[in-house]
Amino acid sequence: NKTLLLLASVVSADRRCLLEGGGSTDTFFVREDSRVGEEIGKIRVLGAVGEDILLSLDNSINSPVRISTTDTSASLKLASALDREELEDEGGLTVGIVCQRVGEDDEALTIPINIRVTDVNDNAPIFIGTPYVLNISELSLVDSVLFADVAAVDADQQGPFSMVEYIIPNGPFSEYVAIENPLDGKIIQMKKFDYETIQQLEIKVKARDKGSPPQSSETTLVINILDADDQNPVFYFDHYDAMIPKVGSGSLKLDVKPQDVKAYDRDIGLNSPVFYSFSGTGPLYRYLELNRNTGQVYMKGDMGDDTHFMLPTTLVVKATQFDNPDRYAVTTITVDREGPPSTRPDLVFLEREYGASILESMPMGSRVLTVRTNHGWNQRVHYDIHTEDLPSNEFEMNKYGELLLRKTVDFETEGGYSFRVTATDGEESDIARVNISVININDWNPRFRYPEYEFLVREEEMEVGQKVGTVHVFDGDKGDKMTLDIRGELSSVFRVTAEGDIVISDLGYMSGTDAHILVVAQDSGIPPRSSSVPVLVRFEKEMTPTFRHRTDAPQILLMWILSLVLVASLIIIVSLGFYICKTKKSYSHSPAKAMYIQQEFPHERITRLSSTMSRLGPNKLIPTLSHKIGPETNRSPSTNSSRSTSDHTTMTTASLSQSAIRSSGPIYNPLNPRSGSNRYNRHRTERQPSYNHPKPNINECGLPTSPSHYTIPRSSSTGNLTSTFNHQLRSGWPRASIPRTVKKFLWETNPSEVENAYLDPRV
Repeated sequence: NKTLLLLASVVSADRRCLLEGGGSTDTFFVREDSRVGEEIGKIRVLGAVGEDILLSLDNSINSPVRISTTDTSASLKLASALDREELEDEGGLTVGIVCQRVGEDDEALTIPINIRVTDVNDNAPIFIGTPYVLNISELSLVDSVLFADVAAVDADQQGPFSMVEYIIPNGPFSEYVAIENPLDGKIIQMKKFDYETIQQLEIKVKARDKGSPPQSSETTLVINILDADDQNPVFYFDHYDAMIPKVGSGSLKLDVKPQDVKAYDRDIGLNSPVFYSFSGTGPLYRYLELNRNTGQVYMKGDMGDDTHFMLPTTLVVKATQFDNPDRYAVTTITVDREGPPSTRPDLVFLEREYGASILESMPMGSRVLTVRTNHGWNQRVHYDIHTEDLPSNEFEMNKYGELLLRKTVDFETEGGYSFRVTATDGEESDIARVNISVININDWNPRFRYPEYEFLVREEEMEVGQKVGTVHVFDGDKGDKMTLDIRGELSSVFRVTAEGDIVISDLGYMSGTDAHILVVAQDSGIPPRSSSVPVLVRFEKEMTPTFRHRTDAPQILLMWILSLVLVASLIIIVSLGFYICKTKKSYSHSPAKAMYIQQEFPHERITRLSSTMSRLGPNKLIPTLSHKIGPETNRSPSTNSSRSTSDHTTMTTASLSQSAIRSSGPIYNPLNPRSGSNRYNRHRTERQPSYNHPKPNINECGLPTSPSHYTIPRSSSTGNLTSTFNHQLRSGWPRASIPRTVKKFLWETNPSEVENAYLDPRV
């Protein structure tokens, strides 16, 4: 034990190569922009460096740090520049320092040192996807998105140093675009493009981070403007002149100055071809022809002397794009004849007076009427209005003889205008009078003097016919008449006169002290206009209504009407139900009666005796049958056959009696050959149910049943079964209910199975 304690004390005494504080590792922090040779941190290891311990790097090759020894201490210094973004371990690196105790042969210790590299804003954003080139039509709309893929990345650590924002710096064409959101780089259009002005834009785009100071980079956005058909064609000259030669006829080309008519498309990028045509109307057009493709003007023949008075005249030429008829341009050609002017008639107006009516709401610049002279349309003729007749210049004349509205007119100010117009060609002149009447329109709403009215009714004035106050209303339209009306919940209390006096009409509807009413004024214009004003009438004494008109009267009336309709419907439904039940009971029969139908078979050649029903009581029928059938049971068949076939009928019963169902005699079913056998009768008797109430009568549904309350006695031979009365009793079935072929098939297919069967010879 003493030896172990000695060894432990020796080991504990040798603390060389251990870190101060007893740790196993140490951590240093360094900025990535630190200079080479800058100290990173002190190596806090126990022992004198170079005397007690020796320090070295575990891997000194390509290590960014080195050990620097000063006296008996050591530190780590930067051996090469650091770049945090290039480190394998994001944000730092680890180096091992080997510590060897001097004078000891034991293995050296390796101390791990963690070096954390802090980020600095040393990287600028880098654009991706460059170059940015766009092809945009000049018809692109302002505020539309041009490009949404501008993007830049920053290699710095996530945070402000790597957050990128985009801006358009001031520069050439920077006013055409803008960044909608600085963080997403979406570029929008701010100004309209025009291909004819500029065809390409080069705009700088800048990306910068949020560092301090920020890092930034720039790129160029190239926008190529594409031409669109947004321009009309244009002629090279605004006006052309053409002279008709003195002599010559036929297809003669006119000499047009300054050059032949020609137009071009102002959309330079498209440069669509155009064609030419005359656009005006007039007698001179029929003598001239315009080349569709070249714009040259030709004479189609001799114009003659009758056209002299029309010259000079102006023709309208239109140039239209082939690919877009909506794009065109017009110009004029003044056509005259060479030489001195021919003799023309004196210049006169075609009418001495012109008149028109206009609405006072007619917009300015509208054409009112056109005056004509005997020279037709001639650019030498000028028209003027006598200013002394129209001092305010509400109208003006153009060179075409059209009278245009220059200022707005008001019927209430001036109801009409009369002035003189002079036409002159520089040598001759003439005067005509123009009369314009203004049509009034209802353009004014009735206007009350005050926005609201309030009147007080004293206690001694609270009586019917007493004047409460007066409302004043005016209308700016001349000649309109006003009608006044009172509306509101208490409108029945008052009435209003044509002069605007509010008079008490009936105090029986008044409740309380304040009456709020609405006075409505409507004029007589077309269409009528109306306006209203609120009126408050205060009573000095509180009023109690003697009766009140119910405002819900229409609703109550509607409810009464609906209730009456509902009651009538219920009565109709109950009556129909009662009628149906009564009708149904009339076809039902009492259980004490039996109904028999005498019916003939259509396949039997017998004379119809009767097709009517005979109703007999069961007490009468059964004794009669038993009396007639009994004695005649042994009568030969010849005796029965000698009777007339016309006496044969079929009788079927429609009701069953309780005693007949319990009959012990055999029952013969003419449709079942085995019905007369003992075995059939025995099985029938065994299966006979017990009835405690009458069986429903199947006759009520139209199907007859056999009279089960009557039993036919069986003879020794079923073939000799006859009766002494005219009717052979058998079950009666509806006509044509079972085809004859079916009866034969059922009765004749298996004759061996028939035991004492009763066969009907007529089938």
